[in-house]
Amino acid sequence: LRPRASPILTCSKCTKRVRRRGPNAQRANDSSCIHLTSSDSAAASVQRLLGTHSCMRALAVVAGAAAVQRTTAAAVQRTSIRGHAVRRVDGIDGLYVYAVAYGGGSDGTPHDALSTQLWPSARIAGGLLADAAPASMVEIGCGLALPSLAAARAGVSVLATDRDSVALDFVSAAAADQGLDVSTQLFDVEDESSPLPPGELVVIADVFVTDPVAEACAARCEEALRRGSDVLVVAAARSTRDAFLGALGRGSFGPAPAR
Repeated sequence: LRPRASPILTCSKCTKRVRRRGPNAQRANDSSCIHLTSSDSAAASVQRLLGTHSCMRALAVVAGAAAVQRTTAAAVQRTSIRGHAVRRVDGIDGLYVYAVAYGGGSDGTPHDALSTQLWPSARIAGGLLADAAPASMVEIGCGLALPSLAAARAGVSVLATDRDSVALDFVSAAAADQGLDVSTQLFDVEDESSPLPPGELVVIADVFVTDPVAEACAARCEEALRRGSDVLVVAAARSTRDAFLGALGRGSFGPAPAR
């Protein structure tokens, strides 16, 4: 929630009430209070929000902290990770990820090229998770892990997993540069000997690169549901999504929806 700033502000030091003359005004004219700064403006907006909606206190605090993190992170720009030239790609609501730069993927550590690019479904999942409130989350086949970054900024305990170690280093770099706490772990969704990592919510976004991977994801969804986790799947309309739905329909939870 971003409350609209009132044109009248009260100075936190001398209680003088003055008319606001722009978000960064300090001494617009002789009638302005010499103490009034942009920080008083922000504090006044948050105080009005808390006074009106006491249930939103935690959200207001988180939003304020996130704004500080984004301001600090804006000055950070990496140029290479694991020997790969990288570019910063805007995600959602000020978040960003690092992706392999165009033409910059041939000299670094060998990796799965699909895992170091940002895919459309990740933006959708990230937008949904920004407003979700699970206690913990695990992202499967995370790639650049934009959904995990969004959840971490919302205060969720996050574990981002992928079978590509280079992608996980990209995730760690983006999280560190934005002041976010995201744990990472190597995990191959097709390895039946490895149990699904813990998480109250399991997220799969644009992971269905082949039919076998899609079918393995269906099995992992059932594993998650069986243990009591919720599942969020976001996938583009490709043939591999049909393979996922078909495999899900053959499982113990009955037929999958047509769409």
